[in-house]
Amino acid sequence: MDNPKDDKGTQVVDVQPLTPHDRALYEAGKTMLVESVETGRKFCETMIGVATGAVAVFVALLGIVTPKDHVLTVVEGTRGIIAGVLFLLAALCFVFGYLPRKSKLSLDLPGDIEKARASIIAWRHTWGWVGFGLFVVGVALAAYAAFCMIGAQAPESGTDMLLRPPI
Repeated sequence: MDNPKDDKGTQVVDVQPLTPHDRALYEAGKTMLVESVETGRKFCETMIGVATGAVAVFVALLGIVTPKDHVLTVVEGTRGIIAGVLFLLAALCFVFGYLPRKSKLSLDLPGDIEKARASIIAWRHTWGWVGFGLFVVGVALAAYAAFCMIGAQAPESGTDMLLRPPI
């Protein structure tokens, strides 16, 4: 029997039906390809809530560990403000990773689809890591600020308060 060639010169040598295992692998690959775009988006969506919620948790934690009549020093206040700002910046990065992106592509050109898919994945990956990095630094600074406040003393007299300007 003569093996036919197509217009590109490809010759079919051996054709067999797909086995159930091959079909399962094909479906798994298809699912991974489709869901790879959504994975980064779901991560960013979750982290938006976590990062914004971290601000409230941090403020509550500072309220618990700070003595009642303690007046924050400039350094203590700065630590607290920077930690809160880092949480909010992380949330903003996660928002950038979550929002949809515009791109033009033709469904007739698989190369365009692959470029757009790769671009979206890279965009979400970058913003996810930047946001996560800011969040981790914010958590470390918040923990340090809270740890420093554990040993803080309330002022004993009115003169001590003059040395510590309120923030």
